[in-house]
Amino acid sequence: MRTPLAIVLAVMVISPLVIGGWLGARIVHNEQLLVDHRTQVLVLGQLRAVADDVSDVLRRYGEAVVAAEQGDGKEPSRSPSVRQRFRLSADGTMLSPDLQDPGSLTDAEREALERTRTVWTSGALRPARPETGVRRGPAREARAVHWHSWYWGDGLQWILWYETPSGEIHALELDRARLLAEVVGSLPDTSPDGDDLGGRVRLRDAGGQLLYQWGAYEPAEDSAPVATLALAPPVAAWTLAFHAPPGTLGAAAAGGLILNLVAGVALLGVAMLAAGAWLYREHSRNLREAAQRVSFVNQVSHELKTPLTNIRMYAEMLEERAPEDDEDLRRYAEVVGQESRRLSRLIGNVLTFGRQQRDAVEIHRRPGIVDEIVGACLDHHAPTLDRKGIAVERGLSASELVSFDPDVLEQILGNLIGNVEKYASGGKTLSVRTEQRGSHLEVTVSDAGPGIPSRERERVFQPFYRTERGRTESVAGTGIGLSIARDLARRHGGDLVSVPVETGACFRLTLECPPVTGDDS
Repeated sequence: MRTPLAIVLAVMVISPLVIGGWLGARIVHNEQLLVDHRTQVLVLGQLRAVADDVSDVLRRYGEAVVAAEQGDGKEPSRSPSVRQRFRLSADGTMLSPDLQDPGSLTDAEREALERTRTVWTSGALRPARPETGVRRGPAREARAVHWHSWYWGDGLQWILWYETPSGEIHALELDRARLLAEVVGSLPDTSPDGDDLGGRVRLRDAGGQLLYQWGAYEPAEDSAPVATLALAPPVAAWTLAFHAPPGTLGAAAAGGLILNLVAGVALLGVAMLAAGAWLYREHSRNLREAAQRVSFVNQVSHELKTPLTNIRMYAEMLEERAPEDDEDLRRYAEVVGQESRRLSRLIGNVLTFGRQQRDAVEIHRRPGIVDEIVGACLDHHAPTLDRKGIAVERGLSASELVSFDPDVLEQILGNLIGNVEKYASGGKTLSVRTEQRGSHLEVTVSDAGPGIPSRERERVFQPFYRTERGRTESVAGTGIGLSIARDLARRHGGDLVSVPVETGACFRLTLECPPVTGDDS
């Protein structure tokens, strides 16, 4: 019994730990996701701040270039950031350089026209037409500076353009290298004390080429960024990407949670192990005490068996030799014999129950006739049955010679008939019937007493269980008779069941009793 108990206690200890560990892992996982999300939001916030700085730098850069080109209103100056200048009419006709006189174009102008060909063919620099009826006068204010980007050669190129009060369009092709230098100059430097969240920020163009990076961490070339953000026009094709060492984002918060979880699970495990050890020790102690009690009862029962046998023998001798005219003496001897036989049955039940606990019950078959054993058992109970006014109906039909254990059959019948004497004496009827079909023996014991409630029909076979009626009527008994009877029947290859009937109680006993042939005898 200790092995199943150890398994149950192990399950009791391990199950909460497994469930607690799984729930804790889920909590840590969810907390890690939440921390990563919050960190990503923080990273995106920093990237947006950088993107806003870039947009502000480009805006001021464009305004400064246009202001430098316009000069003081007398003579336009030449900004070093402008690579080529173009002038268009209101309808988009190129005024400068003069396309009508190709021979007057310089090599720089021809190269510039080749670079910007898609800009002029697409008409991207044409301003929106004024509403109908609105006059275009020379006094109209100049419009805002616009950006236009396109791809050529080594990457993204830019043109700044604006409309003059006279309606002309002035377009300025910017020097890519100077603009990149202006943007990069506005970005943070790599510094150990920099606010880079322990990672690295990379600025890449549309083709994935690295333009600039800062931060102390050096990621692998193929590492995936934690967060990316596209910049606003005119550099919408550029992206900012944040890289960080794996597992560092929110590691402190998650690490603290994991430490608390491990500590909690460990404490729970220690508590469960201590409880399991205490239960196992208490159960083992109870088992030892129960074994000691059973051993003591068995020893006492064995000690009582010998003097009880002598009492039965002398009671039977006294009953046989008592004078016919001495009714009192004969009645006393009869009572002593009946009680000694009842005490023998009780001792037999206790000894059998003790052997059951040790799994030491054995079946000893030998040739015999079932009806003879049943008849002898009824004869032994006849004085008590007669005294209680219980009439016995015998229907014995098992007269063949079969192989069975007569002691087992006698003990089973003794318990069944003893229950009739204690609980069903008011019915005044006991019916015992036997039937032999091949190797199948069936014995039916029924009475006309109060019966057994249907809800208790199976529970009466449990050790030490007694029905409510048996407890309320103060009938003496241990509650192990039916349990012993069923166990003996099953060890004998059969069974003992309670059969539902309208009146009283009915038990059907089946045993495996193969017929004895001439060779067997």
